[in-house]
Amino acid sequence: MNGVVESLNRSVRQALDVTCRNQTFTEEQWRTFLAENTNVVNSRPLYLSSESIWEEPPITPNDLLIGPHCTLPVPIPEDRVTPRHLMKAVQQRIQQFWVAWQKYFAPQLLPRNKWFRVRENLKAGDIVLESEATPRITWKM
Repeated sequence: MNGVVESLNRSVRQALDVTCRNQTFTEEQWRTFLAENTNVVNSRPLYLSSESIWEEPPITPNDLLIGPHCTLPVPIPEDRVTPRHLMKAVQQRIQQFWVAWQKYFAPQLLPRNKWFRVRENLKAGDIVLESEATPRITWKM
C-alpha cells in the first residue's frame, strides 16, 4: 500500500541493473558506489520550491537523515593508497547510475491520466522538470 516508495525502489533497481550488469567491484568500490548513489537518490527534493530568494531550498530525504542542507560527505583519508583507476571506474559508474536513474525516475513524476480526459497545454508559469544533462544532484525546474 506504499506505491510511491515502491515506484522509487523500482526506478533505483532498474538503474542499478543497467549500470552494474556484468561488473565486478571490490568491496571498497561497492561501498563507495552504493554510498554515493544513496546520496544521489536521497538528495531529490520532496516538494516544489518557489523562486523567492527568501525561501529556503526544498527539504530532501538527506535533510531528514543527516541534517539540513549538508554537503556531500567527504571520505576519510586512509593509510593505504587506492589505485586511481579504480576510483575513476567507480566515479564513471556513479555518473552512469545518475543518468539511468533520471531516465527511470522522471517519468514517474508525471500524472497518469486516461487519454480521453481533456487537459490544458503547458503555458508560461507552469513548473516542469527539465530532462537535460545536469551534474549529479542537480534538479533543474
